[in-house]
Amino acid sequence: MNTTIRKSGNSEGVILPKEILAGLNLFFIRRGDISGALPVAEQAGVIARAAKQPAGIVWAEWWRGVAHHYLGDQAAAQVHLERGLALAVELGTLNVNLFGFDQRISALVGLAHTLWLRGFSDQALRIVQTAISEAASRDHPVSVCVSLAFASMLLLWTGDLPAASDLIEQLIVHAGRYSLEPHRALGVALQGKLAISRQEAEAGLDLLRSALGTLRAQQFNLLITHFIGASVEGLSKTGQFKEALFTINGAIARATNSGMELDLSELLRIKSQILAAQHDRESAMNCLTEALAVARAQSALAWELRSTMTLARLLSEDGQRDQARHTLALVYDRFTEGFETADLKLARTLLEDLR
Repeated sequence: MNTTIRKSGNSEGVILPKEILAGLNLFFIRRGDISGALPVAEQAGVIARAAKQPAGIVWAEWWRGVAHHYLGDQAAAQVHLERGLALAVELGTLNVNLFGFDQRISALVGLAHTLWLRGFSDQALRIVQTAISEAASRDHPVSVCVSLAFASMLLLWTGDLPAASDLIEQLIVHAGRYSLEPHRALGVALQGKLAISRQEAEAGLDLLRSALGTLRAQQFNLLITHFIGASVEGLSKTGQFKEALFTINGAIARATNSGMELDLSELLRIKSQILAAQHDRESAMNCLTEALAVARAQSALAWELRSTMTLARLLSEDGQRDQARHTLALVYDRFTEGFETADLKLARTLLEDLR
């Protein structure tokens, strides 16, 4: 996909082969600069169409989908990722390895996370299993790590802690075998998040501090905000509310300033819980209102459900049980699958308790 583009005000053409565009995209993604990655993806699509290179259009669609996912536009992410994957099947472009990354594996795990956020847990779990199987069959070490890391995150979201634990162990071993230190650090961070989910907060915080130090040193910034959110939950569970509030405010500012707002709704929800624990109900409710607005704007039904459950508990504590149940039921009833995942089972139990 070698072609010439012209920069504004510059009459000289600059050759941008697919490898350079892929490298730029990877550079921005790794650093967590998604606002920089999206224009590269859009430019790649323009070049591919001008050069009549359908395979290039596939990559550009994948890159655009991943960028929209992290920027927080899940509806756009789903459109681009599914379009690219469908075109790849049509063209037979199923194995695109650039800089050691299989672009299809990244697209699959991106789509799996996007579908979970949009409320389609069952589809997400099927797709992430495909990603694990394909990565293993191609034996690309980095792609295997990517599939295991993002599958682990998905399983933690769905509440399947034993399966998540197994994949995290595989990730740490595989990354260590090939000296892929950033991916090993991801595994350690996921171990920390898992420990906090298992009510082992102190151990989880130690693991997260170690992993975040490595990720920052390696400038592997893509998931740092996500793991800061996990650390805040650990701080809250150990009663360190002052540090938790300071840390969550920093994470919210980081997400807002960078434009990488994938986790913003969840960060706001976590902050609301800290405020509620400190008996600042008004601020907690305001924070939840903002979290819900962000989730709705992002088409992130999963985040909306979590914030609505938190809201329902607060309303119930204030004696507004009917309002709490009505509010939660409106969100729960929009789901069409995933009813055996942790959040939906928790929501169903809460609805029954509010009868």
